[in-house]
Amino acid sequence: MSLIRKGGRWLIVPRREQLPLLHQRGDMLKSMRKTKAAIDAIVPKVGAKNVSADDICAEVSKAMDRQ
Repeated sequence: MSLIRKGGRWLIVPRREQLPLLHQRGDMLKSMRKTKAAIDAIVPKVGAKNVSADDICAEVSKAMDRQ
């Protein structure tokens, strides 16, 4: 990856070989959307009463397995 400055902002730009092949990108995007949705669902539970770190890890594992 490269770090470049553009218009006063820093951007992280992946190298070509770090991107999935074109025919795999649709599946990759679906997986990323599902991962984000799973994380968004879990975030409110972090720090809640009676929810341990192990509980959160188990929730993350289940969400990742569903993908």
